[in-house]
Amino acid sequence: MLYLAIVLLTVYGDLLKRYLPGPIAVASLYILALAILIWMIISNLEGRKIKSPLYFEEKQIINCIYSLIGVYAFELSIASLNNAPLIAGLSTTIYVLLPLGYTVVIIKYYPQFNGIILAQLYHLAMIPINIIGLIQFRIDPSFLINNSYVETGGIIYRNLLESGSFSRFPSIFVSADRYSAIGLIQLYLAFLLLLENKPESKYKIYWILFNMLSGFTALLISGARSRLLIAAILFILLGLTILTSFLSNGRFKIKYPFKGTSELFLFVICISLIIGITSPEKFSSLGQEINSFPIVGFLQESLTNDGDVQSRVDQAIQISLIPEDVTLFGEGLGTLGEKPREFGISAIWIESGLFGGLAKLIAFAGIILTFGLLAIKSFIRQQPVYVVLFITPALVIGFGLLTGITGALELSSGVLLCVCMGFIINFSRQNRLQ
Repeated sequence: MLYLAIVLLTVYGDLLKRYLPGPIAVASLYILALAILIWMIISNLEGRKIKSPLYFEEKQIINCIYSLIGVYAFELSIASLNNAPLIAGLSTTIYVLLPLGYTVVIIKYYPQFNGIILAQLYHLAMIPINIIGLIQFRIDPSFLINNSYVETGGIIYRNLLESGSFSRFPSIFVSADRYSAIGLIQLYLAFLLLLENKPESKYKIYWILFNMLSGFTALLISGARSRLLIAAILFILLGLTILTSFLSNGRFKIKYPFKGTSELFLFVICISLIIGITSPEKFSSLGQEINSFPIVGFLQESLTNDGDVQSRVDQAIQISLIPEDVTLFGEGLGTLGEKPREFGISAIWIESGLFGGLAKLIAFAGIILTFGLLAIKSFIRQQPVYVVLFITPALVIGFGLLTGITGALELSSGVLLCVCMGFIINFSRQNRLQ
């Protein structure tokens, strides 16, 4: 029931916004998320008495989150001194800290949390979501679009660099950005299924591949370049780890905690080679099918010398530098709105100033570096699955700080990401991978 509650909240929670006013719907979702978090703590009161020793990485992540809690609490306490809007500041605080609370609770108090069960339920729940997305993209652009929450009905119209435009579709969500974040999580949770300690079967491999394809399709339909870039980085690192294993061993001898999981990647590689060699026309048609998504051409064009990805990166970095007019405590938490704004680091400098800004960035950097180091260790040990599972939180939070923390910790994808952060840390400790 706990896993089902998390899935229903994160995957179908946006349906409340079709029937309730926006502020009431959002408040209801966060209250439900807090209730589930409290449920996890209360239901495991006995388990809290038996605590396993924490590794350095676990302590580091928990301390970083505790640091964020302390900084946000301090900023709220001085809100009256700089006339900052208390309600907006409280909303911003909950937006960031509530998802991260799931990581702390799972690491410290809920070591038996089973991310595999969550992933299986999540993938089942995503089947109708992706069917609706495909209908919107291929058949009826107005199908089940939420017109009550935003004027554009949840569709984002994106101008191409050279000419024309294309639509980014949201499935059942209020925006295509939300659907994109959920699609990346689906891809991530497909890798999580590889940790299941059960005998391998072709049906399991088909199921995992199906969910990888579904998550990738959601990314193409929703059309967010940043998350497509993250997905591309994941597969590049995956391939590099497999290639390194081959070069060092002379054969595909990939180290995993469980027997048979490497067969998935051998299966993908072999099938791709067979199709490419024996039926190039099918391989070509598959490529044409992928290229039919406008975001693919847009991303390719964006990555060229004349594209705007480099300019966007340069802009994000430039804006993220400490501004000359930064104050010690900033303008106050919530002065930019009721949730974190675009260009996350820049918004932190404005709201939190030099004192709070540096403290927040150090805490976020600690989380990113911890997961990054775990990914490097997994790369050295030739464990491709763990490379993906550890590097994804680092990439999502890192991109979020540059482009906007809303993309990283928004309730639906944020809760799922933070739950997985806690689970994979616990799982790696229990299997002595750290």
